[in-house]
Amino acid sequence: MEYSEIVKELERLVKIPTYYVLGKLKDNLVFYSTTQGETNISALIDGKIIRLTKEPIAMPSTPKANLDFLPFTRDVERGKEVHSVYICNLKGEEYELTSPKVRIMGLAYDDKTIAFVGSSNDGAFLYAVEGGKLSRLSQVPPFSFVTDVENGLITGVVQVNPKSQEFFIANLNGEFKILTPKKDSVNVSYRIKGDKIYISSDY
Repeated sequence: MEYSEIVKELERLVKIPTYYVLGKLKDNLVFYSTTQGETNISALIDGKIIRLTKEPIAMPSTPKANLDFLPFTRDVERGKEVHSVYICNLKGEEYELTSPKVRIMGLAYDDKTIAFVGSSNDGAFLYAVEGGKLSRLSQVPPFSFVTDVENGLITGVVQVNPKSQEFFIANLNGEFKILTPKKDSVNVSYRIKGDKIYISSDY
């Protein structure tokens, strides 16, 4: 195959959109895609694909099926991975919620709270947004990611040992606790349901 043909084939493959199902909002399928040449969040509403975000995004959160909005992050400094938190909804509206000017890793929410880990030159911290107000709750290990929030509890994964992965529980008062069912096991906390945290583990 000639070099020019290889280049054309690569260009064709790059233009093929990527689709990744995120979940549901109010019984509407919500997905991440690269249609129109940029990363976006879209939804299947009444049989039609509706784009919910207006500009490229950095990272979506996992939708909550009982809600009609979805937080996400956007790089606000042209590739420097300095993020702001935005919200989009099923009407195709979006707005900026807060701009902490940190690199955000892991984002989750419920009907009252959005939580995330943000890192900068000062370190990595657990943040929460309630009623539009941003709070820095506690300092956390650098490799920490929020996976879920419910009723004031926050959970996620944290890696303090290269051979293992623990999970954490935190609250809005700044309490932060790292847990593991067995030393050197690899764990992922997925969801908070009532007074239980559901995890996957290799222990």
